[in-house]
Amino acid sequence: SRATGVYPIKGLLTSARMIRFDDDTNIDQLPCDYSVLDSSLYGINNTYYTYMTRGCTNKCPWCGVPIIEPQYLPYIDIKPYVLEMRKKYGDKAVLKLMDNNFLASPYLTKLVEDLVELGYGRGDTTDSNIPKGRSIDFNQGLDATHVNRENMELLAQLNIKPMRIAFD
Repeated sequence: SRATGVYPIKGLLTSARMIRFDDDTNIDQLPCDYSVLDSSLYGINNTYYTYMTRGCTNKCPWCGVPIIEPQYLPYIDIKPYVLEMRKKYGDKAVLKLMDNNFLASPYLTKLVEDLVELGYGRGDTTDSNIPKGRSIDFNQGLDATHVNRENMELLAQLNIKPMRIAFD
């Protein structure tokens, strides 16, 4: 707005042109720059943050997700991102997924396969001098309406710590 100089952007930053740069870089899929964060304030020392899906299928009337991320994106290939982060920052044990509705994805099997391929399966460890057990934290929780035997059998392949369930 003219009063504040702030112009909200609805949806994902899929092009740098959306913020007045002269290229089409998909900003939403750029790797995090952990060097700008104070590691004493943010739990980044042993954690990568990313998304494998964006948005949500539920469209709850009280939730901001459908406004901020109006389109559900059911699959994001994070393999190149995590491999780049390992080269740049070392092998971190925790993968914090910020997805709003991971279990709603029709590509759930592929998402789990990608996580296992990246070494976040049960019993997997980092490749560091002193190996640490790798784990996944679904920070936004897993949607309880999608909890069923088939989905739990898929998730059982992963080392999830903690298991958060979302009841919204």
